[in-house]
Amino acid sequence: MRSLAEAARFLAHAFAPLRCTGCDDAGDAPICARCLDALDRLALPPASRLPGGALIAAFEYRDPLRGIIHRVKYRSARSALGVVASFAAARLTQHHELAGDGIVAVPLGPRRLRQRGYNQAEAIAGPLATLTSMPVRAGLVRVRDTAAQAEIDAAARWRNVEDAFTWCGPPLSGLRLWLVDDVVTTGATVSAASAALLAAGAAEVGVVALAAVPSSSARTYDRFEWHRTSDSSPRLGGRGGAGDHRRAAPRTG
Repeated sequence: MRSLAEAARFLAHAFAPLRCTGCDDAGDAPICARCLDALDRLALPPASRLPGGALIAAFEYRDPLRGIIHRVKYRSARSALGVVASFAAARLTQHHELAGDGIVAVPLGPRRLRQRGYNQAEAIAGPLATLTSMPVRAGLVRVRDTAAQAEIDAAARWRNVEDAFTWCGPPLSGLRLWLVDDVVTTGATVSAASAALLAAGAAEVGVVALAAVPSSSARTYDRFEWHRTSDSSPRLGGRGGAGDHRRAAPRTG
C-alpha cells in the first residue's frame, strides 16, 4: 500500500505533471532529454583573461540555458538548478586552468536570499568542488543589499556593487581562488567580489560561471582594472586613475 506521501506525489503528477524547465513540455524530469542534448551541443567557451586571473564558463549565455537560468532565479525552479549545476561542473573540468586552493560562491544579500530561498552560486559551487577536490571556502559576505543587476544598465551595475562585498572568514594569504557565479555579463559583480578576496590576501582570483554572455572577453574588462596601492590593498578603478598604482599581473593557470 502506498504511503500518504507517495499517494500525494502520484496525484500531484497526475493533475499537474512535471514540466521541463527548458521547453515547458510535460515529462518526468526537471529538464527533458531533448533540452539536455541541446545544452550538450553548445560549444564550451574558451577561457578569457581578467586582471585578477581567468574567466571560464560552462556555456555561452543563450537559449535554452538562458530560459532555464531565468526560471531557476525568478520562478524557483530549484530542482532544475541541481541538474544544470552538475552538468556544468563536468564541462568546466575540461578547462586545465581550473586548479587552485578553493572555491568561493558569490553571496546574495539577506533580502534576496530570503525571497529566493537559496543561493544559485552555492548550488553551482558544490558539484564543482566535488569534481575538482577543491574546498568551498565560506566567508565572503555581501555587506548591503543591492538592486538586481538585470534591472539596471551596464554603467549603473558597476556603481551598484562597488564596495558591496567583504571577507569575514579565515585568512586567504597566498591562496589561488575561484569565484563562482551563475552568469557573467558586464563582470561588475565578480569584479567587486574579487576585490574583497584580493584585499583579504588572496594571491589570485579566477572566475567560474555557469554562463557568460558571448561578448564577455578580455575587451569587456579593459574598462576596469585591479590596482594595488602602496599598502597592498586592491581597489577597482578606471583607466588612467590618479596616484601611484601598480596593476596586478593577470595569470591564467
